[in-house]
Amino acid sequence: KSKVILGKERRPEEENKKELQNVAYLQETVAKEMEQINLEMQKLDTDRREINLDREQRDNEWAELNNAIEELTV
Repeated sequence: KSKVILGKERRPEEENKKELQNVAYLQETVAKEMEQINLEMQKLDTDRREINLDREQRDNEWAELNNAIEELTV
């Protein structure tokens, strides 16, 4: 009987161990994915800032062109 009891007790222990290993694996996977997401968000933020700077520069150039055109027409 003691062998049967041990077997029954070990099974849940083994299942718990497997579940804990699975949870640890999933946590590691999620951590890696979150790191990747953070890197992608940083890149998107950098791209967004660059686009905004380009737009501002283009707007300034258009304003200068419009001023030059106005001076020529006057």
